[in-house]
Amino acid sequence: MANAQITGFIPSRRVDGSCITYRRRKVLSNNTNAISMYDAVVTDANGDTIRSASAATAVASVACGVTYTDSTGARRSGRQLPAATTYTGTNNHSSDASYVSIVDGPQDVIFKASCDEALAETDLGLNFAMLLGAAVNGYSGHELDATGRAITATIPWRVLDFVDSIVSDADAADAHLEVMLNAGLLFPVLSAYTGL
Repeated sequence: MANAQITGFIPSRRVDGSCITYRRRKVLSNNTNAISMYDAVVTDANGDTIRSASAATAVASVACGVTYTDSTGARRSGRQLPAATTYTGTNNHSSDASYVSIVDGPQDVIFKASCDEALAETDLGLNFAMLLGAAVNGYSGHELDATGRAITATIPWRVLDFVDSIVSDADAADAHLEVMLNAGLLFPVLSAYTGL
């Protein structure tokens, strides 16, 4: 059976069993790239949250919804912040600013994701870079990239296990997987941590 690709990195559960929480982060006015639901995001040198543009570097978190002011002045909430969304407010927490909700403490969260190729049991525990695919209907096009999988500590995602599901064939491409951040960004900005 062919698998349907999981759209990005969907938060599944925390390793300690507690609830997944989210926090709001400001997005730069006139953002270069759209930020979509379940995109991997990074924090830039100015403290702004942006869509990850590099497939193999540390990830700060995962986007799980946005709020922004559209071109007509209406306040919107949704799955995707369009590219080049502008606002004029300069105050802290400006009412017209763009915000993204991100997973809080993502280093302790297990996510569901897909990989572009079929994997074997021997791939469990390895680290994977991302394919930065285009979003569809506001949902991320990110998925794991089997090319270059390794134990390298600076590769962003670690595959933990296959998801046991009747809608996922573990022996086919785009199998549903449980993954965790392996290389991420901690606050203050650009303080990287690496996994194994």
